[in-house]
Amino acid sequence: MCDASTRVGAGAAGGTGGLEGVLETAAVALPPPGGGPDRLWIVAVPKPQSSVPEAPGARGREGRRTDLDPTVLRNLFAGVVRRGLNPLFRVHRVLVAPEGLPRNASNKTMRRVLRERCAEVQEREATERASNTPRAKL
Repeated sequence: MCDASTRVGAGAAGGTGGLEGVLETAAVALPPPGGGPDRLWIVAVPKPQSSVPEAPGARGREGRRTDLDPTVLRNLFAGVVRRGLNPLFRVHRVLVAPEGLPRNASNKTMRRVLRERCAEVQEREATERASNTPRAKL
C-alpha cells in the first residue's frame, strides 16, 4: 500500500497531474461494512489557500473550489491509479483533510490513524443511509 500512496501522491499531488492545489496524499484500504474485498480510500491534503492561485472559473455553484471537490479528486486519482498501478483498482472514496495527515515523531504518516478516521466516515455514512431508507410496515 505504501507504494500505491507514493505513486498516487507523486503523480497527482506533486503538481504533474494537473492538481496544483493538493499538498500531499495517502492511500489506505478498508473492508466494506458487509464484507468483501477492501476498498481504496485516498486522503488528500490541500495546500494553504494563500499559496494556491485560483484559476478563473474555479468556483462551483456553492462557491467551493471545484479543483478540491472530492468528486473531481476521485476522478483524477482513479485515472492516475488506472494508468500507473493497475487498471482493475478502483478508488472508492477521496477525503479532503485540511488539517493534514497524522504524523508520528519520525514524521511518517500514521496509516492506522487514517484507517480509523476513514472507518468512522464509512460507519457514519452507513448509519445515515440506513436511517434514510424507508422501512416496510409489517
